[in-house]
Amino acid sequence: MCYQLQKLIIRLFLYFIFFFFSFQIPVFYAQNLNEECEALVNPEILDFEIDDLLDTSIKSKTGKGYLIQLDDSEVKNGEKSLLIYGELDYQSNQFADFSIHLPINIPKDSRIKYSAWVNIKDSIEGGENAGAMLRLLSDSYDRKGNPDIFKFSDELIKKTTGWQKVEITAKVSEDISGIRISALMQGKGKAWIDDLEIEVNGEKNSQLSIFKPKTKIAQIQQKLRPFFKDFQDKNGKIIVPKTLENQLDRSRVVGIGEATHGTQEIYETKIELIKYLIQHKEFKIVALESYLGNTLRLNSFIQSEGNNGEVVSEIANLEFWMYYTEVFKDFILWLKNYNLNTKNKVQIVGIDVQSSTQTLAILSEKYSETTKIKKLIENIENQSSAFTNNMDLLDSIDSEISKLSKTLIEDKLLLKNVKRNLYLNTFSGMAYHKKRDSLMAENVKSVLEQTDKIILWAHDQHLAKNSDAMGDYLNQVYDKDYANIGYLLDTGNFLVIKDKELSAKNTLQQSTCHDLSFYMKEANNIAWFLNKAATLDNYLLSNFYSLPLFKKSIGASGNQDQFVNMGLESQKLFDYYIFIRNSKLSTFLDGIEN
Repeated sequence: MCYQLQKLIIRLFLYFIFFFFSFQIPVFYAQNLNEECEALVNPEILDFEIDDLLDTSIKSKTGKGYLIQLDDSEVKNGEKSLLIYGELDYQSNQFADFSIHLPINIPKDSRIKYSAWVNIKDSIEGGENAGAMLRLLSDSYDRKGNPDIFKFSDELIKKTTGWQKVEITAKVSEDISGIRISALMQGKGKAWIDDLEIEVNGEKNSQLSIFKPKTKIAQIQQKLRPFFKDFQDKNGKIIVPKTLENQLDRSRVVGIGEATHGTQEIYETKIELIKYLIQHKEFKIVALESYLGNTLRLNSFIQSEGNNGEVVSEIANLEFWMYYTEVFKDFILWLKNYNLNTKNKVQIVGIDVQSSTQTLAILSEKYSETTKIKKLIENIENQSSAFTNNMDLLDSIDSEISKLSKTLIEDKLLLKNVKRNLYLNTFSGMAYHKKRDSLMAENVKSVLEQTDKIILWAHDQHLAKNSDAMGDYLNQVYDKDYANIGYLLDTGNFLVIKDKELSAKNTLQQSTCHDLSFYMKEANNIAWFLNKAATLDNYLLSNFYSLPLFKKSIGASGNQDQFVNMGLESQKLFDYYIFIRNSKLSTFLDGIEN
């Protein structure tokens, strides 16, 4: 009897546990579904109802004798305002600049209004240029390198009668991914600023997405889960998702990026994918983000037998520090060995246009007996950089290219590269960077005139399908024949070059809910993210891709802000991503100076 009673008690207890957790799990899950994170930008900074000016969105600069601080002696609303104080006599080269960076995506043809309340009780001293004003500046630049928006308020304000509203309006000519709103002052005196307001197409401050908390995080992660795939099997062999394999079968150009130039796992996974493309998809051209002339020597090395001991010096000749790694050296030796055992050999080519020094040296040696071309080369080599503005020289190069025999494919490519380098050097600033990408795309097109398929090895920022990147130009030309793969990083370290020295003291900043890698929590440590397939999900389009999204993207010399705004069409930048949970430092080769 006791035994039967004991069984009954146990059974009732198990029923209790079952029903308890049946009801508790949904409650716990529902709590996760309501999870939210802070707004991308704290809206209280616009009203200055904050404890200090340390918010990362605030970018202030003060010249000698200027102070910028919170103040409670004069306010339009609330308890605080911003005080800009010039305590010394006017100096034309000194001023105060209080700015807030707003990473807001604004589509073409939108209307923006930026306003603020200003109070100047006593006249600001310092002559006709003394006073306060507002400024509105966009992050985006036109093809000439000028900001799409660069406007000041209509006039300098020297004194007000109480609080005076000042505003700037602008129309957006192109899609932009951020603005900077500023209050400036020059001269001796005090100016109080309060209640900043930004309006985009009628939506003001708290109505804008960057000032709203992000919700539905758990739902988004759940919706994304089917689009995570293992990168490798248990034996370390690469697994190519079927959707990607199908796209690779029809693609002529495959770009494989990197979120940093100094992450070991990026180069390891990239090289595994390139080997797969060579062995299984008949890709025989690998185009590096490197100079054409320098890369030709490395290409000769992988076509020849023996001399394996020279591999380090051949890599050093590239003059790009990110290739000075053990994993890249092993890849070059693998290519060399692969070419020994096949008739259809792999070629390496450089597509960057920032230097033509070794390209000119190759041409000079080849045409030492050819008067016209030799003279042309001497003219280029003997001129200062200012001579690059002489368009007659570019016309001369064009003329010589057209006279070359069609069989001299390499020489024509070399001369085109020189032309593009000289043309690039007629630009500066942001225009230089935009033109560099377009000319790299032209180099890819020149190579594709002689082959069916090409693999591109470059930074994510070059390969993305966003405005003015090389990937954007290639996407316009090749459309579905261009596939690109970017990288997502979560934690860890990476290498960069700082002050011409290799720096290993670089740590990835913590991901937030605004970073794409934040949503990869349920993916394996190294995994595919099938971004192109995910964009077909209407829920994700409406609740994920429509909100501001960022990804870590760090250049050769590092950037203070590691997160890059993915813009209005974040879903289109890359077809696929490779996610790496923990980034480790690339293993550098011995015997190469940076």
